[in-house]
Amino acid sequence: MVFSTLAKTGKVFLITPKLAVKFRKLLYKAAREHDYEKTQGIMKEIFKKVISEDLRPLIPKIKVPTLVLWGEEDKMTPIKDAHFIKSALPGSKLVTYKRQGHKLPYEKPEQLALEIEKWYRQLS
Repeated sequence: MVFSTLAKTGKVFLITPKLAVKFRKLLYKAAREHDYEKTQGIMKEIFKKVISEDLRPLIPKIKVPTLVLWGEEDKMTPIKDAHFIKSALPGSKLVTYKRQGHKLPYEKPEQLALEIEKWYRQLS
């Protein structure tokens, strides 16, 4: 959310397209995320909608067992969001990973698979 706000603010202060591009690149570099920067066309529009939509009011409507896996150093979706989800979903399980960020599924696929398998067995 912070980076989204900064990106919007940058448009106001950096009138020239050349400066705006430089500002955006610095912003993405600081966030260590380049997904938006790499998207094009309709995917860029979908990306904007996904990151700007607030789905928090819908979380309590989830009535199925839920496993929440989170990187503790996620800068795109901070750990406080994981704790909010955990508190909004009674009976959910939160597992966090130290020194991991937003790309947890790509960086720790085996560990996540084991955690999901363990959780699934507990449901049976």
